[in-house]
Amino acid sequence: MKTKVYFVLAMFALFTLLGCAKEAMLPDMTARDLTPDYQAGKTTSKVDNFLVVLDTSLSMEDRDGEYVKFDLAKSFIHRMNQTLPPLKVNGGLRTFGHDPSVARTFTFLPYGMSPYQRAELAKGLDTITVPGGNSPMLEAITAASADLSAQTGKSALIIISDGKDILNQPVAVLESLKQSMGDRLCVYTVLVGNDPKGAALMNNLAAVTPCGFATTARQVATADQMAGFVQKVFLEADADSDGDGVPDRLDKCPNTPRGTKVDKDGCPVKVAVVDGDSDGDGVPDRLDRCPGTPMGAKVNAVGCWVLADVQFHVNKAEIKTGMMGGLKEALAVLNQNPSLRIEVQGHTDSDGAAAYNQQLSEQRAQAVLNYFVQNGIAATRVTAKGYGESMPVADNTTASGKAQNRRVELNPLQ
Repeated sequence: MKTKVYFVLAMFALFTLLGCAKEAMLPDMTARDLTPDYQAGKTTSKVDNFLVVLDTSLSMEDRDGEYVKFDLAKSFIHRMNQTLPPLKVNGGLRTFGHDPSVARTFTFLPYGMSPYQRAELAKGLDTITVPGGNSPMLEAITAASADLSAQTGKSALIIISDGKDILNQPVAVLESLKQSMGDRLCVYTVLVGNDPKGAALMNNLAAVTPCGFATTARQVATADQMAGFVQKVFLEADADSDGDGVPDRLDKCPNTPRGTKVDKDGCPVKVAVVDGDSDGDGVPDRLDRCPGTPMGAKVNAVGCWVLADVQFHVNKAEIKTGMMGGLKEALAVLNQNPSLRIEVQGHTDSDGAAAYNQQLSEQRAQAVLNYFVQNGIAATRVTAKGYGESMPVADNTTASGKAQNRRVELNPLQ
């Protein structure tokens, strides 16, 4: 009797230990949510669609070290889902190789393709409870090709598998899809386990598209590593051409000079009178490079009266047709201030020889002067001077900076 009791107790202890061991074997489920950066406008989506292809065949029941490969693969998708911000993209999850209790088809979509929602992807993933069956990756990749071909824009295809017992035919299917989609397709593979042939297959699949890459579940094990994966596959930093901290897609005042304080729309902050704004142009005296600007004149972020809408033909001093709006506004200001005298200042970017830029800036300044005189402003009130490339207001190494430096300013004279 005692022997039976000891046996029962021993078995109970063994099952308890096994239960604890199984619980300890679950992969790390922590993730770093990238939603705050996305909502703050620091990042934007670089894809329009994504599709995860998950291997749920019988070989995924084996262990990869301390983890069951199936659990490791599901953990990867779960953590990716928790890391992803609420992107306005279409998403999908396709699986292949199933236990009969899950599905009796080679491949199917437990989620998508539909507008991405974190909860819906998690729900679809939860329906895949156990691995089983053979490894029909070819059928899954063929079906995935149809899934993505029906989408518009750029797509990311993420394949998660141990690569075991799979022939190389899926590579040819992906190559065909790449030919039809071009650079709108990027393929990423995540190897679960360490099978050499499986690793070679996964590397070959990722190599189909130059923009894709191969990694392993082990290399994306931590929250920070997963955040890096999501950033590489799904996100890109929002362009901020003028460097004012407001992304171009939200910037209502592009080409703001460097160092200018701006509001949430990227426009120069209007400074209160208590900060000192003698000429009332909205730029405080401590930042105003052009004090004494007449009322009604449109100024840039450093307080200078710039004819922002006036453009010239390349390497010419002839004002483009249809670019007279700024000149007409300046003419109205001169008529409203009959005692005002101005110097028309021509400026260029740094492209070309300095001597040529000097001559071109003088010719452009003279062209603006001629416009004013021809429209009734006394010649004694207007002078013209070229400054070439000597007085930049922005970085001449960028296209946006050069555009700001190619300008005509009107400087009031005492």
